[in-house]
Amino acid sequence: MSRCGIMTKFQYKSDIFGENNRALTPTMELVNLQNQGISEAVKNGATFRFAAKMNNFSSDADLAKERQRFSKENLQGEGGGVLLFPSTYTDIKQLESKPYVVPTEEMQRIRTSVFDYFGMNEEVLQNKAYGDAWSAFYEGRIEAFSVQFSDVATKMLFTERERAAGSLLMATANRLQYMSTNEKINYAKEMGDRGFVMIDEIREVFNLPPLPGEMGKRLPIRGEYYLIGTDGSVVKKGEETKNGTQDH
Repeated sequence: MSRCGIMTKFQYKSDIFGENNRALTPTMELVNLQNQGISEAVKNGATFRFAAKMNNFSSDADLAKERQRFSKENLQGEGGGVLLFPSTYTDIKQLESKPYVVPTEEMQRIRTSVFDYFGMNEEVLQNKAYGDAWSAFYEGRIEAFSVQFSDVATKMLFTERERAAGSLLMATANRLQYMSTNEKINYAKEMGDRGFVMIDEIREVFNLPPLPGEMGKRLPIRGEYYLIGTDGSVVKKGEETKNGTQDH
C-alpha cells in the first residue's frame, strides 16, 4: 500500500469498495421494459390474427378438424396471400395488438435520469460538445479528477520533505482542443495581446510546433507592440536595441 495511490469517491458504505449502483436499478428496469416493448411491437407488426365465429359444428372433434383444414389450406401452402373464409364463419374480426410504448417525452426523461446519475450529457457521449458545453464538462468532471490525480501522484513520487520544498506533479490541459477555430483565434488575440501566454503556447493551441531557439519564449504585449524577453528586457517596435539594430 505504501507504493499505491488511492483515488476514491462515493465511499458511503466502505472505504475500500465504496457504494454500488443499486440506486440506478429502477431507471434501468424502465429502459429495459421500453426496449422489450419496441421489440414486441416490431414482431407483432409483421403478423396478422383473426377471430371468427364457426356455425353448424356440434362436436369438439369437428371443430379441431376444421381448424387444421383452415390452417393447412390458408397458412401452410405456397399459394397463399388471401385468406378464404367459407360461409361457416361469421363475425370475422382482425385482432390488432397494440403494445404500450413509453411516449417520447417520458423516454427522454428516463434518459436524462441516467445522464444525471453519471454526471454526463448526450453531447459529451456522442462527441458533439465543444466550446462552453465542453468547458462545463471539463470543469465539472475532468478538472476535479486531474486535481485529485495531481495530489495523489505528488504524494507517490515525492517525499514529505521534497513536497515542502515545492516539488509537485500537476496534470493540466493546455491545448484547448475542444474550442472551435474562431474561439481559438479569439483566445490567441485576447490572451496573447495582454501577455498572458507566450508565442509557443499560442502555437500549441493550433497544433503548431514551437519556434526555434528563444523566439517562441517571448510575451507579445500590444502596445503596438512590446516584446518582453526572457531576461526581462522590453523592446518596442521601431526602437533601437542595445546592439544598435532595428527591431522589426
